Order: sequence, then C-alpha cells, then structure tokens
Amino acid sequence: MTELTAEEAEQQISFRKYLADSGVLDFTTQFLVALYEEDTRPSNALEFVKSRLGAPTAAETLAREEEARRVQGELAAARAELESLRAQLEALGAEAAPPEA
Repeated sequence: MTELTAEEAEQQISFRKYLADSGVLDFTTQFLVALYEEDTRPSNALEFVKSRLGAPTAAETLAREEEARRVQGELAAARAELESLRAQLEALGAEAAPPEA
C-alpha cells in the first residue's frame, strides 16, 4: 500500500470529520443496518439503497416519464389550436377592416 503524505493524511482526516459532522456517516450506517436486518435480501441492493435515500422507484420514474409525455402532447395540441385561432382571428380582422381610401 502506498504511504500517504502528511497533506493527504490531513485531507483524509478533514474529509472524515466533514462526513461525520454532516451526518453522512450516521445515515449511511442506518441504511446499511436496515439492509442487514432485512429478513430476505432485496434482489437489487442498489434499489434498496436508493429507496432509503428517497429516490423514486423505477415504476415511479416510468410513471413520471409517461405523464411528462402526455403533458407535452397536450401542450403541442394547445399550441396548434392557438395558432389556428390566431389565423382565424387575423382572417376575420382582415375581412372586417374597412377598405382604405
């Protein structure tokens, strides 16, 4: 193993203190203990960790993506309708305008 310089050792100590002070070590320990205490091991440990961190599940992500596609389709339809109505309004305005002398 490579020997650390004094500066590198100080950086490691500082980083460990930062992790401890910010609660990262406690939180990491908590979800690792929760994983250890599971009666049956999750088939996907990474998904378990993500769920403990509050990340959306794959199903939730797919549902959000589908919702986004649906809303984008509705937006495109609304924009097309707006353009059509603007064109109709412009045509009506041109018909109603008195001829210039």
